[in-house]
Amino acid sequence: MRRRFIALGFALQLLTIPTTLPAQSRVNVDFTGDGVVNFFDFLEFAVGFGNLDLKVDLDGNGAIDFLDFVVFAIEFGKPPKKTTTYEVIFEGKWSQETHPDDFPVFRNYFSWLGGATHNSDVVFWQLDGLATPGIKQMAELGFTDRLRVEVEVAIEAGTAEFVLAGGDIERSPGLVTLAFEITESHPLVTLVTMLGPSPDWFVGVSGANLFPEGTWLDTFAVDLYTYDAGTDSGVTFETEDVITDPPQPITRILSSLFPATSPPLGTFTFVRQ
Repeated sequence: MRRRFIALGFALQLLTIPTTLPAQSRVNVDFTGDGVVNFFDFLEFAVGFGNLDLKVDLDGNGAIDFLDFVVFAIEFGKPPKKTTTYEVIFEGKWSQETHPDDFPVFRNYFSWLGGATHNSDVVFWQLDGLATPGIKQMAELGFTDRLRVEVEVAIEAGTAEFVLAGGDIERSPGLVTLAFEITESHPLVTLVTMLGPSPDWFVGVSGANLFPEGTWLDTFAVDLYTYDAGTDSGVTFETEDVITDPPQPITRILSSLFPATSPPLGTFTFVRQ
């Protein structure tokens, strides 16, 4: 009888696995990094399991338990996820020389970088689309916690894979870098930062493909221009908050502040490591 209860308990544990793994996503259990998932990875897993190493929390439930062993068993023998690493160099070029009209001389900056690696099944922002709460918060205040929540929801759905979070440029011109991992199954990058001070203006990239035609790009550069999130109707850098109701679509700003002939405010340069 006891054996039957043990078997039943084992079966119930197995049934919980689909609800603990992100949909359409696979964990990476190639702990040794040798390109195969084999006995040596099991040894790494066993050591981490016994030492409560969070890297072996494979089901992502915050605990290292029997389910992680089952997840490892499912992945054992499969080819590991094909992962590569990039560094994005964000060079802020915005200055009084590049954009002299009403330039905020005493306070000019770019906020913390925020974004995700993802596939084509999710879009975090796009031209002519409405800003999400995460994009609204980023563009108005420079914070990225709501955007992070949106990315984590997409990760749970299997459409995004990694949260991207980087530093800021306290005074432009300036430079900041961010290293991140990316996989063939989620080869797109979305990355944004607020232009400050401003009502709801930002720069960024949406769905940049670093793996076109099945090959990783060695370098990829994006010129950055100013977008209006459509959530605040201010027209100057330090206008008081003027809520846009109803919200308007995201647009590129073409005005005396940012003429079509003016240079980009900066660049994202993605360099494969």
